[in-house]
Amino acid sequence: MADQANPFKMFDFQSMFNNAKIPGLDVEAIMAAQKKNVEAMIGANQIVAEGYQAVAKRQIELAQTTLQETQARVTDLMTDTSPEGRMAKQAEMVKTGIEQASQSMHEVSEVLRKSQTEAFALIKRRMDESVDEIKEFKAA
Repeated sequence: MADQANPFKMFDFQSMFNNAKIPGLDVEAIMAAQKKNVEAMIGANQIVAEGYQAVAKRQIELAQTTLQETQARVTDLMTDTSPEGRMAKQAEMVKTGIEQASQSMHEVSEVLRKSQTEAFALIKRRMDESVDEIKEFKAA
């Protein structure tokens, strides 16, 4: 991929706003607030990314376990020579498979729910802080 230059690199927005000298506008406070907003978004994205990484890792573990268990069950299934025995074992394999899949889906969805809840809480805290900061700007 080609290295693209940042088109905004030549602008120093902070010094540009500092030189603007708008009465009643605390540029430093606004820049600090925006920096906190960006940091909150980065933190929330990190939480969500870690959640997805945990899910991916767990799905790999589940796939490996399922493959091993399936191989063992198929081997066990082949040892029974009676059609009735095989059908009973097949029914048990299906039942166990469905139960394990349901449990795995619940586990994975719980990891995702937890990470998204944490990310939302971080963003909500920052939003609450922003409202307080706006009130302070107005009071100043």
